Amino acid sequence: MLEKEPYQDYIMERGILCKEKDGTRFIVVPKKMQNEVIRNKHDYGYFGVRKTEELVSREYYVENLKEKIRKVIDYCVECILIEQKKERKKDSYIH
Repeated sequence: MLEKEPYQDYIMERGILCKEKDGTRFIVVPKKMQNEVIRNKHDYGYFGVRKTEELVSREYYVENLKEKIRKVIDYCVECILIEQKKERKKDSYIH
């Protein structure tokens, strides 16, 4: 089997860097835009890691995506507030 060079999966298409995977092209998101792209997909429904990863990876390529999604979700104000409400509700059932 002939091994590909690491950069052979990347293609410039109309001035946009894309990564080809299994016959599909995905837009490579620049590092400075990755959190914004992840946040936009997450904020659509305040999804967890798995669903956010699924939504991002339909169109985009982000290296170490799952790790970056976790960081975005950890700092999501809406998710933090929702989690606090769940904890308060759970505590009220205990007392």
